[in-house]
Amino acid sequence: MKNKGKNQHRLSQNPLEEKFAKEWEKRNTLSRHGMLEYILAGENNTPAFVEDHDREVAASVIQWLGTPVGQGFLTDVLKNSIKPNPTGRGHIIHENQR
Repeated sequence: MKNKGKNQHRLSQNPLEEKFAKEWEKRNTLSRHGMLEYILAGENNTPAFVEDHDREVAASVIQWLGTPVGQGFLTDVLKNSIKPNPTGRGHIIHENQR
């Protein structure tokens, strides 16, 4: 893996962390420029130069989202930010959250 987080040893213990880590790796190696290069891009959306430390930090955060604490964080954010769309299709952001 090119985009490794700091706690690779945890992947075998937590399948969801592993799924997050593998998907992040895939999204950053499918094309010439990965997702991280665009996340860190400047105003003109030119892919940024990404160093190994940048990759490690980003991959660690993404992997953390697969932990029980990370899942709790995602659940809290989503629960407090979206509601079902009255049309029955998808969800919408709460008006007071924009």
